[in-house]
Amino acid sequence: MHHDPRPPEGPVGPYGSVSMSPERPEVLVMTGEVDVAVSDEALAELSTWTGVRVVDLSAVTFLDSSGMRLVAQVARLVRPHRLRVVGASKQPLTALKLFGADRITDLVEG
Repeated sequence: MHHDPRPPEGPVGPYGSVSMSPERPEVLVMTGEVDVAVSDEALAELSTWTGVRVVDLSAVTFLDSSGMRLVAQVARLVRPHRLRVVGASKQPLTALKLFGADRITDLVEG
């Protein structure tokens, strides 16, 4: 039996990612579990996201406080434009509402 050493496509288990959409550079795509490990890594690229207008959370399964803080930092970065956060549902949506993200972003439920 041959074992494929490549990791499976997309987030598996406790993994998440934050990346620019290759087709639409104004869209920042978050996937999987966006926790402190993912957020800390993403912060290194924050200064390159000045053109972001939308954060897509449709593939996010978990968002902790560091993920919410990352969304807030992107919102701050792109001022005076108002950041749109789209696609959030379940735990990420609940977390963003409790965090008050609707005060600093246009929060569009998924």
